[in-house]
Amino acid sequence: MSEPDTDLPGPRDVELGLRAASLPARPAAPFLVMASGGPDSSFLLWAMVRLGAPVVAFHLDHGLRPGSELDAESARSLARELGVEITVVRQAPQIRPGSSFETAARELRYSLARRVAAELGCEAILTGHTADDQIETFFLNLRRGSGLDGLKGIPRRRGPVARPLLGLWKRDIRSACDAYGIRYVEDPTNEDLRILRNRVRYQVIPALEAALGEGFKAAMLRQTELLREDADYLNSQAEAEMDANTARMRNRPVMLADATWFISLPGPIARRVVRLGYRKLSGKAPPSAARVAAALDIAVRGGVVDLGSGMVFSREGRRVVIRPSMLAPPETCHGSIPGEFEAPAFGLRLIASIEKAQPPELAERAARLPPNEALVSSSMAGPVVVRGPREGERFHPQGMKGSKPLADFLSERGLCRTERMFTPVLVREDGTVVWVIGHRVSAEAGVGREESEAIRLRAEPLPS
Repeated sequence: MSEPDTDLPGPRDVELGLRAASLPARPAAPFLVMASGGPDSSFLLWAMVRLGAPVVAFHLDHGLRPGSELDAESARSLARELGVEITVVRQAPQIRPGSSFETAARELRYSLARRVAAELGCEAILTGHTADDQIETFFLNLRRGSGLDGLKGIPRRRGPVARPLLGLWKRDIRSACDAYGIRYVEDPTNEDLRILRNRVRYQVIPALEAALGEGFKAAMLRQTELLREDADYLNSQAEAEMDANTARMRNRPVMLADATWFISLPGPIARRVVRLGYRKLSGKAPPSAARVAAALDIAVRGGVVDLGSGMVFSREGRRVVIRPSMLAPPETCHGSIPGEFEAPAFGLRLIASIEKAQPPELAERAARLPPNEALVSSSMAGPVVVRGPREGERFHPQGMKGSKPLADFLSERGLCRTERMFTPVLVREDGTVVWVIGHRVSAEAGVGREESEAIRLRAEPLPS
């Protein structure tokens, strides 16, 4: 391989790209380069080695295209020539209904790369995305109507994935590969005009550049950076609102918020709350603009909207909720009182001990306890379970006349349907409700004014 020509992209440009992604050029742990065998990732791998950075490589062969093994062999050969360890995986993506091969392949590629990077203890995952990819993504997202967050393009870094070539153009990288003798192969699917990205690359952008002048692409690249600054600011505002006004359900991908608060948000912030909440809960790319718009409508008029990937947005009474479309009921947890046992399905530990005092001290003490504690009659001693509310179950709260549906009691206390489903209820084996944990003791289990002995209950959160 030849020495770098200062007129062509080289290791120094990649080092600047790493700095722009807030990454050191020579970390203690290795970088993992996603090596496709094409010019962009091959240049990146070569440049990282020239920088003296610790690096390993990863290649995924989907095995669904004739000649795909040539890509894998090209990546292997370059890694061998550069003295770089490479992991090559041959695996076809599973294409879900409504998804595309390109989407499924991308998800599989990143999933496997993250797994390999974690196994090898890598500093970050590096991809060969370029300035051209940035502009193409702008137009693809413009077609989708994805708003400012789509038009800002590809981030330099998101989580463990960084893209140090975003400031370089494909034509310059290809020239550098040819000049320096960096081996690469051409993917024939990049010429297939049935693929939308290729039509944008070979038809839309050249037509605009011809009409608007050769400075068009550079101006577009600057535009994506400006849009990114605006979008990042709005996202930071939305994240602050979300952190201050939403609650995550422990051990479950569920987010809840007051509907009045959500409806009062400016549209740009409300849309971002939906997208950010969905991403945090599902780990997937944000839902489409149409689905987010439907969520804002649902927040006002009620109902449920599908956000994709098995997640929904719903209006439940005074709450808005982002949750899985199918929620399994919590498992029943068994124990005995007095005693101590865990209810992991509810993320709590129940501690029960005998407490004695002269009447009516226990009954008076019971009224002063915090919500996570209760005093119940010693007659409740014995085997118990902690479970969720049952369909049609009735509850007689201590201090109230008569029983009522437990669902109604919880609803009156401001709990929405999803919250009610996961409210822990302490029940004797004979079905007697002892304590709706965090809310109210039952009339059957309450401490009478004449009692001198009771069971003190305390619910503590399990460590995360």
